[in-house]
Amino acid sequence: QHIYAKKGLRGFYAGAIPNGTRMVLKQTYRFPLMMALPPFYSKHLSDTIKKVPFVEEGLTGITIASLESGVITPFERLKVTIMTSEKQKGNIVKFIVANRSHLARESFRGFQACYIRQIVTWSTFSVADAFFKSKARQ
Repeated sequence: QHIYAKKGLRGFYAGAIPNGTRMVLKQTYRFPLMMALPPFYSKHLSDTIKKVPFVEEGLTGITIASLESGVITPFERLKVTIMTSEKQKGNIVKFIVANRSHLARESFRGFQACYIRQIVTWSTFSVADAFFKSKARQ
């Protein structure tokens, strides 16, 4: 009720542009990296390291998480700014103007939390995916 009273129906869609851009960007690199990185790591790791189960998949998860955190953190920051601001229009421009002297630092606020979340999520997914695929093949 508060959102509708303050911003009207458009208030429910605040942050849709940065969120949509973030989702499109994620899909452009996600699957190619998922397919290319395990063979890359397999080729470049020593035989001793390759004996560790699912090491290529774990490293793939960490690599994708690192890239993804750098890409999505500024979009998440803009989305939150837009969603929590009182006014409806010009929020992105106001954010840039207000943080002009420290825009990079302010855009990546929350990076550490995002990075940790992505590391856990991608590493778990990559290793679990490889594990269940190997079990299905057996």
